[in-house]
Amino acid sequence: MQLAVTAKHMPYRPYTNLLPSSDDIWQYVTDMITDWNLSSYIRLSHEVLDAQWKGTSTAGRWALRVHDKTKDVITEAAYDHLFVAVGPDHYPNEPHFEGREMWEHSGIKRQIYHSIYYRSPDVFQGKNVLVVGAGPSGVDIVSRIVDIANSVRFLWIWIMRILTLSKTYISVKPVAIPELSGNIVEGVHVKPVIERFTSNSIVFTDNTSLTHIDTVILATGYKFIIPFLTAGGYLEETSNISRLPDDRTLRTNTRYIWPLWQHMLSLDPRYPLGSLYFMSIPIITPAMYCGIVQTLFALHTIADPSLLQSRDTFFSHLLAQEDRLRAKGFDPDKYGHSVYLNQGSNAYYDEVVGYLQERGLGGMPEIPPLGQNYSDSWRVIDMPHIFSVVVNWLKVESRGEDVVRQWLEGVETEDQWVALMDKLFDLGEEGI
Repeated sequence: MQLAVTAKHMPYRPYTNLLPSSDDIWQYVTDMITDWNLSSYIRLSHEVLDAQWKGTSTAGRWALRVHDKTKDVITEAAYDHLFVAVGPDHYPNEPHFEGREMWEHSGIKRQIYHSIYYRSPDVFQGKNVLVVGAGPSGVDIVSRIVDIANSVRFLWIWIMRILTLSKTYISVKPVAIPELSGNIVEGVHVKPVIERFTSNSIVFTDNTSLTHIDTVILATGYKFIIPFLTAGGYLEETSNISRLPDDRTLRTNTRYIWPLWQHMLSLDPRYPLGSLYFMSIPIITPAMYCGIVQTLFALHTIADPSLLQSRDTFFSHLLAQEDRLRAKGFDPDKYGHSVYLNQGSNAYYDEVVGYLQERGLGGMPEIPPLGQNYSDSWRVIDMPHIFSVVVNWLKVESRGEDVVRQWLEGVETEDQWVALMDKLFDLGEEGI
């Protein structure tokens, strides 16, 4: 939903769909750049080739080589602090499936590709589609192609466990989030995890199979890699996050970047604490809202380094977070950046802002007084609530553009958008 990806008190333009398109999101970001006069600080068509720390563990600067793709010129620059705010949604993660290539090449026009390459539902006319994954991309794609494709099957994987939302198919162990009922998207059949491909079928873990599928869309997330840090020697890509007592250098197994305090502050001892920050890495949480919270922490600790605790203290906190995940049955090396599975998104925001509140910054701009939560109450909603709103809004959309505009009439402020979502939720499953 659109409000989930907004900054505080800055809603989308009037008449924007409650489930915004990529064009709507682009317009929102453009409006933000204009309203906050940011354009002069942005360099488009530039690529950071590598970043290296020039100095010691107590002093130095980041040396960057940057390629201006428009002019085909490489420049060098040095900075005291480096923010890695490129986001994790860039390098597709495609799970290995036994027999995939055999299946692809045994049928006419069979194809498997990642959701990053999805552009329009129109290309699925007459197709039989299987969507793998239940993050925002998976849900969005199935909702938009279900009325166009011949048939749609939804492989509903929520984080680690399987959660099915179909009255036709029932899966097992819905542990990750509370069990929901009803169809998330009407007309979509739910299947469990893929076990393997054969030359003429897709076989699932419940021993069922499908033989008529010709298109598989992998909404399976992205790799946590930062090529320019790896090229500079400051982010090792490895298959195993080894937690050796005497080695805390930054590394990634493509699923988890370690060691980071609260998913943002690098604890690598090769440079001063507060020299390298990561923005919006946590998954299953609104990236923009999360990034704003993290930026508050980063800017205040850069302005006043005395706010930072010791590296060892932060490291102990990181290990405690990982232990909490393990106690819930999740491997940090796979799910370490899922704040949803750990403390929950809003609790995460409150922890980060609470760190600043506890050090005397409560009541400053954008930081509530000590003891007051950062997130507005309407943002603290559970998954059943969110899905109910989404399902009912899709029903509104199915009744045509005129009905959509009637629902959006007069909805402009953040409070009015919240009231619209509350109305959709209160209608229940049969209310539209």
